[in-house]
Amino acid sequence: MRIRTILCRAILVVGTVAALPAAAQEHPARRVANIVSVAVEEYGKAVDATGRLVSTQEYQEANDFLIDAKRAAERLSGATAGPARLLLDSIARAVTLRRSPATLDSLERRFANVLGNEARLELPRRQIDLAEGRTIFQQSCATCHGVTGRGDGSAAARMNPRPPAIGTADHMRGITPALMFRITSIGIAGTPMAGFAGTLTPDQRWNVVAYVNTLRTTREQQLEGEGLFTQRCASCHGVSGAGDGTLARSLTKLPPEIGTVAWQVEHSDEQVALVVREGMPGTALPA
Repeated sequence: MRIRTILCRAILVVGTVAALPAAAQEHPARRVANIVSVAVEEYGKAVDATGRLVSTQEYQEANDFLIDAKRAAERLSGATAGPARLLLDSIARAVTLRRSPATLDSLERRFANVLGNEARLELPRRQIDLAEGRTIFQQSCATCHGVTGRGDGSAAARMNPRPPAIGTADHMRGITPALMFRITSIGIAGTPMAGFAGTLTPDQRWNVVAYVNTLRTTREQQLEGEGLFTQRCASCHGVSGAGDGTLARSLTKLPPEIGTVAWQVEHSDEQVALVVREGMPGTALPA
C-alpha cells in the first residue's frame, strides 16, 4: 500500500482552513477505529494467507499504526474502553504472531463493534463539492504534487523522496477512497503528516479525496465509461446504480447499490475493474 509514500495525500490544507472548534474534532473512538482500520489494511498487504511475510515495509507500518492506536486508546472512556483496549492488545498480538489477514479482519470488526457508532466511517453529509476540493488542492497541495497530481509541483525537485503521483492510476491502484479519508483524518505518526480531523470537516476531507480521484481520468474516459455503463449495466443496476434497472426485478439476487457513496468509498478502481473483467460467479453479472 506504500502508506509512507502517500503521506502527502493528507497534507492538503495546511494553513488554508482555520482550526475547528473542539466539539467538531475527531472523537477518540473514531480516531482509534480509523488507525486500526489502516493498520489492518496494511497488514493484509504485508502477510499472505499462510502467515508468510511478503512485505517488511508494510509489516512495520502496520506495527507503527498499532503503536499509535494504543496511544490514542488511552483517551477512551466509558464502559467500552476496557474491552476495546483488550481487543486492541489481541490485534497487536495477532500481528506479532503473523496470524492470517482474515483473523485480523475478524478482530477489527469485533473492535469496531465494541466501540459502536462512533467507530463507523464518517460519510459525506451533503453532496460532494468537487469545486471546493479543487480549491483546497490547488492552494495547498499543487505546489508539491503538481496541478494534475503527477508529483511535479514547483517544490517537488527539492524533496526526497519526491511527492507521490496521486493523480495517476498506477500509484492509486488498490487504494480505496475510504483509506484516503482515514489517512487524511489521522495522519501518520513519526512523519511530517498530521491528521486533519481537527482542521477540516468530514465533508471538506471527502471533497478533497473526491477531487484527487478525478485526476486519474480524462473527460473523454469518463464519457466513454458513462456510455458503456448505460449500454451494458444500467438495465440491471439502474441509471444511477441504485439496483433498480428494468431487469433487476427478474433476478434471483438483486444487484448491489453501487451508486451509493457507502459502496463506492470501500472499493478501489482495481476491485471494480476486476469484477468488470471477470464477472461474479453465481450471479447474473457476466465477464
